[in-house]
Amino acid sequence: MNSNISMGSRRRRLARNIALLLLVSNTYVAARGQSQVIDVKVHSPSLEHNLSRDSPDQEVAIYLPAAYRSEPERRFSTIYFLHGFADTRVQDVIKMLQSSMDRLIANKAIEPMIVVAPNGLNRYQGSFYTNSAVTGNWEDYIVQDVVGYMDAHYRTLPEANARGIVGHSMGGYGSLMLAFRHPDVFGYVYAMSPCCEELTADLGPSNPAWGRIASIKSVDELPGLLDREFLLVVFIAMDAAFAPSPANLPLLGDPPFRIAGGQRVPDPSVLAKFQSKLLIPAVPLLLPTIRKLKGIYIDYGAEDEFSHIPLGVQRLSAELSNLGVPHILEVYEGDHGDRARERVETRVLLWFSTQLRH
Repeated sequence: MNSNISMGSRRRRLARNIALLLLVSNTYVAARGQSQVIDVKVHSPSLEHNLSRDSPDQEVAIYLPAAYRSEPERRFSTIYFLHGFADTRVQDVIKMLQSSMDRLIANKAIEPMIVVAPNGLNRYQGSFYTNSAVTGNWEDYIVQDVVGYMDAHYRTLPEANARGIVGHSMGGYGSLMLAFRHPDVFGYVYAMSPCCEELTADLGPSNPAWGRIASIKSVDELPGLLDREFLLVVFIAMDAAFAPSPANLPLLGDPPFRIAGGQRVPDPSVLAKFQSKLLIPAVPLLLPTIRKLKGIYIDYGAEDEFSHIPLGVQRLSAELSNLGVPHILEVYEGDHGDRARERVETRVLLWFSTQLRH
């Protein structure tokens, strides 16, 4: 399947679904008048002076359950939700979740919890929630700045046993990597269709999009390429995040493959930088911290149009199993995003509610 075409179609379909869900959500909340959605800007010292000129003041959307106001002495567990590459605004994400949270809480299917959606978009259309000499320290922004802000300003339970992190696609990658690296911050992780396990299938050297990077003369071209050259934009963003190169103008990142003898082959020095950021190579290195996690849940759709995801998730699960790391892997009938909302309602929120300390 052509991932660029399918992603353009999926983005348009997702936008229509979000518009409908927001209408339903707003009607529901107006009728009940219970929960709150709050938009704030969190200043991030971790993002100051980034070379991509993104603001260090980043948008964060917060869901507070009705019990937050009705039980003023109570503290709440927190779910951090990381969105995908070039995804919808965090305000829309959290408003979409509001109706699901309100309904499940009202039906006593889940405990009241705070949900936090921090922005992960930048000039490259995606930060991959990783520290970069070019795009800024997005890992530190989530782990230190956003979590610190929430614990300082809201009645959270400020401990790993009461914090979960979840994300879809790029956000699924980010949720796993941040949890793997910081089990003292996030005790539980749920990854939905996570990307970037390894450079294989449509992320591998055979993808001609790697060869088209040199034709892009400015980061400002990237938004206009999303519908027809989605993976090209992804590759440029990965270069800036995983192999930042301030001297490599104009895109400030090095690709992991180069042309040799008329063929695209790995560039050993750059590939080593990528490997340190990809999930499967990182597992053995991070094993001592991964073992400290209280729960790991990973899922993906069997018909995912990004071919590296089913292959990569299976290999990631096998690597975790070989190393004796307990986790849940679930495969469902669906593509990259057609069942994302359903999965949040029927799996993600219920799982966190049963796992997190309340």
